[in-house]
Amino acid sequence: MQGLLAAINGGSRASFLAAALVALLAVIATAAPLRGAATGEPTVLRPDRFVPIAVGSPGMVVHDNASYIQLMQPLNANLIGTPADQVPPQRLAFPSVAAAEQEMKRKARVPSALPPQLTGDPEVVLFTANSASYVLDLPKMQQLMAGAGLPDVQLPTTLHGARVNVDVPAALTMRWGTGREALGFVQLRQPKVTVPAEVELPAVRELLLNHPRIEGLSPEIIAELRGIEQWQTTVPIPVPTGAEAQPVRVDGSDGVVITSILHEGGLHEGGLHEGSALVWQRNGSVYALTGPYEALELLAVAESLR
Repeated sequence: MQGLLAAINGGSRASFLAAALVALLAVIATAAPLRGAATGEPTVLRPDRFVPIAVGSPGMVVHDNASYIQLMQPLNANLIGTPADQVPPQRLAFPSVAAAEQEMKRKARVPSALPPQLTGDPEVVLFTANSASYVLDLPKMQQLMAGAGLPDVQLPTTLHGARVNVDVPAALTMRWGTGREALGFVQLRQPKVTVPAEVELPAVRELLLNHPRIEGLSPEIIAELRGIEQWQTTVPIPVPTGAEAQPVRVDGSDGVVITSILHEGGLHEGGLHEGSALVWQRNGSVYALTGPYEALELLAVAESLR
């Protein structure tokens, strides 16, 4: 999501903040509803399908534990509301996958085939389940939009006071190798976002994707989001300039593979080199493989999961 925010940014801080609000609400509105507000119950959203969306800023493939923690950090909710209950993740290192399984109380999936240069047991780290709640503040949102030159964007009043809960289950990470040869693997149950019944997600989506001023922030990205037909079950994956992405069939499910370039000063030192990321969902769990390898190599690792 951070890549999407940066891509929509028109260059000024105000534009970036407005884009952040748009992106946050778009993510809420494009997740997969399990039960709808029409029943008077909260809407529970979980990632189900993934689709690549081209964005304009360079990015990098994330495959270390520190970067995973960064990805789990929520957007600064002070800009759009008031943070409520927060339970941050804890980092727990284990000597083996079996030891981590005892902590999780469930079996983990482990690849049986790795790139030939990787040998030995992986570094195993468990990030405990974490959660966050935010009470949305409509005046803050409107002030944010006005400061970005979008004073005429009238967000639905049902957003004000709505308490959005984000729950991320425990995530197990494995890492083989070091430096440029490192291969990272993350697995976790589907995260979920709970939105109160009074927030009408289809109306929010229509506003975000059809308002001409919002479209002006980044017509290309808005057009791609608008083109997603099954938006109720699809999560957009930002693909930066210099990267290639394509849908793939992997591990018996649909996924997305992204091949990009790691930039100097990123995860590794020593200049530019290529990296890939593979993400998919299967049977209620989300998986991601990342590393400086060809897409076909990551696909082979994924197909060897046991």
